[in-house]
Amino acid sequence: MRLAAVLLQVWPTVNPLSQLLLLDEPTNSLDVAQKVALDRLLREFCQSGRSALVCAHDLNHTLQQAGRVWLLQAGRLVAEGDTHEVMEPGLLSKVYDVDFHLQAVGEQRWIMTKTA
Repeated sequence: MRLAAVLLQVWPTVNPLSQLLLLDEPTNSLDVAQKVALDRLLREFCQSGRSALVCAHDLNHTLQQAGRVWLLQAGRLVAEGDTHEVMEPGLLSKVYDVDFHLQAVGEQRWIMTKTA
């Protein structure tokens, strides 16, 4: 319910002067259908010429949904740019101290951890 209230405050038809939406882990408590609905709303919001800045730890969701990424480590900017340039296994491995690899499934890429 709080997320709906936030969206209403910045939605273009309600507030034509809004330009930026800030969200911190907005999908954490959402089920799959709600997550997809939020993704659609965020896409529509951004396509209207506005920006959404979303803090998230779900690497695959970020890879699939974000247009640009700021990658932070201990509060410091490590990399920023196009999603597919920043969300690379080598860089992510350095930041998270975990070995990653990319797995292609059809047209989509997925970030996977390497297991022993």
